[in-house]
Amino acid sequence: MPELAVAFVVREKFGWALAALRRLYAHTGEAFRLYFVDPGYPPAVCKEIDSFLEGRDVVRIKLPGFAFPNEQMNAVLPRVAEPWLAIFKNDTLVAPRWLELLREACARHEAAVAFPMLQETKDGAVVLHRDLMTRMVFTEVGGRLDVLRLAKEGELPIDADGVHKVHLVETHGLLYRTEVAQGLWPLPLISARNHLDISISLWRRGITVVHDPRAVMTSVFPPIRDYDLAFFKQRWDQHAAYESHVYIHRRWGVVKVPNALPFIRDHLEYAQHERVQRNYASPSEQDIYP
Repeated sequence: MPELAVAFVVREKFGWALAALRRLYAHTGEAFRLYFVDPGYPPAVCKEIDSFLEGRDVVRIKLPGFAFPNEQMNAVLPRVAEPWLAIFKNDTLVAPRWLELLREACARHEAAVAFPMLQETKDGAVVLHRDLMTRMVFTEVGGRLDVLRLAKEGELPIDADGVHKVHLVETHGLLYRTEVAQGLWPLPLISARNHLDISISLWRRGITVVHDPRAVMTSVFPPIRDYDLAFFKQRWDQHAAYESHVYIHRRWGVVKVPNALPFIRDHLEYAQHERVQRNYASPSEQDIYP
């Protein structure tokens, strides 16, 4: 049995999955078992993925239709027996040595979860994703939780390689000790700020989480293709996002839940008719990023 499991879940679209899988297999320095969740991949995209994955160690989990990322992860977590679990969204591109670096950071800081430096694509450029989030500190304030305070001098100290403990993580790509990830199950079926819910849950349990800027991953943002449209719109439903904010506020007593709705409203503009890609040479996207 391999030491590493990789859960591969759909974030908002399908076309980048093959490119992400190619990167994953090229840049992971040991054998792993892939848990591939299919909540409705288009047949042409699925055919290319099937061809690439043929003969590999893959557990396929077919869902009846649309599912939020948390729902997809719930389908994976009880099945995993490997001691380490990486969870990736299907539009996250890994860089060389990601596993080696994150695992070494965990060992150095006696951590059970590691979070890479996350980049995102924007209009063809690659930019840092939420540059201040790794310096946020959770603080109890009169029985409620402040999640927006920046670390003071001496808090979350940074080592010589830039590695340091964090309270707030993103969920595009994370490495867990499996028993810690399974302690999150079942994840709530929320659509927005699920990274905040997971972060608080880990923090409440006293789990040490580290950020390693040496390990770099890139999340590919839209445009989207016509075959993504139905999934994309349901993924970013504004009512579901509002209910997610309410859920986190009530569950954790958060003073102020960072508002995702402005981002979602802007993001949904990619679903406008004139912005959706309808003409493409291949079912899957081509990896154009460094």
